[in-house]
This record gives sequence, C-alpha cells and structure tokens, in this order.
Amino acid sequence: RKGNPPMGQFFPGRKSLSELFPDRCHGSLYSKDYYNVIRNSKLTLNRHRDELADGPNIRVFEVTGLGSCLITDRGKEMSEFFVSGKEIVTFSSTEDAIEKIDYLLRHPNERRAIAKAGQERTIKEHTIMNKCVRIDQVVQARI
Repeated sequence: RKGNPPMGQFFPGRKSLSELFPDRCHGSLYSKDYYNVIRNSKLTLNRHRDELADGPNIRVFEVTGLGSCLITDRGKEMSEFFVSGKEIVTFSSTEDAIEKIDYLLRHPNERRAIAKAGQERTIKEHTIMNKCVRIDQVVQARI
C-alpha cells in the first residue's frame, strides 16, 4: 500500500476528521440518509481504499451524480472519466487535499460550477444505463 496511509489514518499525526468536524461527519449511513448527506454537502472527500484496483470507486459516481463537488485521489485514473478542475477536483497528497478543500470553500461559485459540470458528465456518460448500452455494443460487435 504505497503512497497512502492505512484507513483511519488519513491525516497521520492529526486529529481525525470526525474529531475536527463532529457536526459534519457521520457514522454509517444507508439509502436515502446516505444520498441526502451527499446531496446537501458543499463538497465530498473521497479516498480509494485499494491502490491495486483499476478505475474509480462507486462513490465517485454517486457524489458527482448527486451534484456535490467531488475531491478525490487518483488524479491520473480519474482523467479517463472526468476533467480535474472542471468536473471534479483531484489531490495527490494530504497537503494538496487540504489546500484544495480550503480553496473550494472560499470560492463557492467555482465549487458549484465544478459540481454542476461533474453531475452533467455523470448523467451524460456514467449512468448504469450508459454502461449497459456500451457493454451491449461491444458484445454485439463481436457476435
């Protein structure tokens, strides 16, 4: 697991996010509660757990689809799905994440524009239906 600290130590040597922001961090949420928190968030921080997995995790598409501004790791992989700085925001280190979160919170119009562009991209290209149509096209072309 090179590059990222273990889960639970996202910001090594610092207080956890739930300690720093007890009113903004939630325990386990499911279904509508989970989606409502994302939908009502100014931005949503995402960190992939498995550095060996290919592609983005499902949260990338949930967050963008619900219209929250996504800030996520794995910038190079994300470029296959979204334009960083326009549709999502990517970070490469803890310091980079903190700097970008601070910037986005101070620039609400830019944050909202990124969230809207991410949502539009997800609805246009990354829905389950879009993926099923693409799979069908690939299969049909080979039979």
